[in-house]
Amino acid sequence: MKRQGFTLAEVLITLGIIGVVAALTTPALISDFNNAKTGPTLRKFMSTMENAHQQILAANEASRLSAVTDLDAETYFDELSKYVAGSTLMETKEDVELEPKSYDGTESINMTDDGPIFRMKGGDDFYLSLYDRATLNNYRNEQNGFRANGAYKGTFAVIFYDINGVDVKPNRLGKDIFRFNVDDTGAMIPNGGKLQVQAYGKYGDKPQWEQNWARCDEDGVYNGHSCAGSIMDNDWKVVYQQLQNILNCKLY
Repeated sequence: MKRQGFTLAEVLITLGIIGVVAALTTPALISDFNNAKTGPTLRKFMSTMENAHQQILAANEASRLSAVTDLDAETYFDELSKYVAGSTLMETKEDVELEPKSYDGTESINMTDDGPIFRMKGGDDFYLSLYDRATLNNYRNEQNGFRANGAYKGTFAVIFYDINGVDVKPNRLGKDIFRFNVDDTGAMIPNGGKLQVQAYGKYGDKPQWEQNWARCDEDGVYNGHSCAGSIMDNDWKVVYQQLQNILNCKLY
């Protein structure tokens, strides 16, 4: 008589194999899923902020953000809260013990100063540093040594955007935190990309993410600072350092 079904041992062995395969493939699948969300999330944030900036300028009958009276960080966030749905002004980075790092986990420049955090409706956050108004009046940032081109008027602020919120790890630049430059016109410029070169002529003719010294992997000097620009330049996709020795910008 032929045997029907499986023995307990066979079932357990099969389940064990399935478990091993799942353990090996699940992290990769999660990483791919998160990477697929990163580009569209950054593009939506960029569009949301630009729309809000244009409404701020229109409401204040101004052509430049720096022309709005006393637009310090808290005033800037108060203005944004009128036009960004579901946003609230949170405590400072010091209060929440936020210690954002570079892509490789080391200390990062321009990211650890105390200041307010802006929480958006989806639980994503951003914080910023504001540029000296005197340099904006000259359309020039003396510290970084570049001049605004065409319709651009100079960097008004640098925004660090955390796509999953400051209370969710890894809090690493180029993984879940991305750097944007806010032009005084209200335009959002992903740091390190072709648009930054077009607007400010910074660092030669190539975007930072195409230069080995500034790519956003563990070996890059500015670990993670050019990831936002790379993602925009690559059709809002996260690009891995495989065929070209330029970028390794994975989310986890």
